[in-house]
Amino acid sequence: MEQAHQAMQDRLLTEPEDRNALFYYRSVLQIDPHHHGAREGIHQIVELYLTWALEAIDDLAFTKANLWLERAALADPKAPAIFTVAERLELKRSLSRRTIVLPEWVTSTTDLPNHDSATQRAVNSFFQDIAASIRQQGATIVIYSRSDEEGRWIYQSVNQYLPQRLRATLKLDRPARIDLIFLAPSPTTE
Repeated sequence: MEQAHQAMQDRLLTEPEDRNALFYYRSVLQIDPHHHGAREGIHQIVELYLTWALEAIDDLAFTKANLWLERAALADPKAPAIFTVAERLELKRSLSRRTIVLPEWVTSTTDLPNHDSATQRAVNSFFQDIAASIRQQGATIVIYSRSDEEGRWIYQSVNQYLPQRLRATLKLDRPARIDLIFLAPSPTTE
């Protein structure tokens, strides 16, 4: 058990072969099939892999999420939580994302007063088109902006063209952009 605990601390969960926590816990279970500590250790391995899988899913790193799910299943193929996380992965994969990078001519107008200039009309039209896409596709959005102030301005610029208050996530990043996230249409068979 000491070797298993050390392997867990070193994050050697299922690799390298014959020197990992799973190997050591299974060795203990061969001697004592009901050893609580070994069973709990395997459960912890599964939980760690599932935590990492969920983080990868949130980051849209689907290949990595799949790897963590496979390793969790290697540790305990009957763990019910694996199925739940696998379903979440499939749902997230079925989501589509469209990124709209805000051109400089749009973001440079945050200081302009709300007047009827040609530039302001073009900016309004730009945000009206985004709002139409959100409405038509039932999209949720993530706004990336260079500052909190710019993010609020982008949000208000889109929200004014929607019939209901828009729910959005704001993140600070460059370039300023909007991610539209919507469920992908299911393939039709004829």
